[in-house]
Amino acid sequence: MAYNFRSLYSLKINISKAVFSLFLGAITLPLLVMNRLFKTILFLVAGVFLGIQFYTGDTFSSTEKSNDVKVEKVVSKEEGLFSTLKNKSTNKLDPQQWEKFKSDFKNNLAALQKINENSALLDTWKTLDALEEKILKRNFAWLQRVYDWSRAGVLLFKKNGENLKLLDASEETFGEFINGHLLPEKYDFPVNTSAKSIGTPCNGYQVVKDKIGDFFIRRAPDTSPYNDAELTELTQHPKAHVLERHGPDIPIEALIKRAKSPSYAPDGKRSRKAPSYASKFESPERLKVVLNKTKPGTAIFDPPAGVTSYAFDYPSAGETTIPFGYGIASGKNRGACVEMYRVKVVYRKVGDVWKLLTMYPQP
Repeated sequence: MAYNFRSLYSLKINISKAVFSLFLGAITLPLLVMNRLFKTILFLVAGVFLGIQFYTGDTFSSTEKSNDVKVEKVVSKEEGLFSTLKNKSTNKLDPQQWEKFKSDFKNNLAALQKINENSALLDTWKTLDALEEKILKRNFAWLQRVYDWSRAGVLLFKKNGENLKLLDASEETFGEFINGHLLPEKYDFPVNTSAKSIGTPCNGYQVVKDKIGDFFIRRAPDTSPYNDAELTELTQHPKAHVLERHGPDIPIEALIKRAKSPSYAPDGKRSRKAPSYASKFESPERLKVVLNKTKPGTAIFDPPAGVTSYAFDYPSAGETTIPFGYGIASGKNRGACVEMYRVKVVYRKVGDVWKLLTMYPQP
């Protein structure tokens, strides 16, 4: 049985008021006969009490009615959208698929409105449903992203028990989903500036298509948490790669890939041997702490005279209890992520200006 808690609360309040009124009447009735002044005072008090009762009761009732009307409007609009989409899906979804679609997007009015504007998204949902990609098919952002990929010629492929893969027209794999994260098989590195972005970025990666129709995946760091001055500091060196290889939006699966040999950095840079640790910053906030406390002009930035490269650690060992990031050891020691409480900072001189090359968490 369903209960309307607002109605129960209103009933409780009204009962309390009624009991109080009866009690007030019972104790004051004898006094009314005795004292004319008391009558006047009592009438004033009763008037105030009844006014409060009327005001609060009416306000609560109006709010309750207003909320009920809003809920009814949302439900009515959702039902209308489902009805319209059902007509559009006649040749797309069978009855069983339709019920699954309704279950996936129930109580998601914003998504239903967008799908109604582009019913071809139903085909994308059907494809993801057939591939048993339950998380992707229920998320509108992913639905739109996969739709954009498909229009550009990307093929989706998945064997029983294997990860979802992205294929090009020749059925060559260029991307793969691991634990819900998109990882590259073919990197756009060095970056081909003429390649066109397809869809929106996801977990720090962007699908791109070059002029001859080949697909690649490019590292696309999330820069939204940083202000203009911070972005300038992070990117002004021509070979800067703080965000590209150590940004907080890098999935753990990319670190695991870098910890193997041959090693692929998250942006696609290939090395014969893996670094001792593949690491990333824990959050933009922790990255910014290091950035703003180690740049030129701060107390810690003190390069020796005559050098053009300056590397140092921040902070000294044992000076913080909050990790700056996480890392995975390479080689035989490879295992779970470990917390890292220090950062290596590397600046290089370009002309007469010191510019940040990289910084990364380390044990």
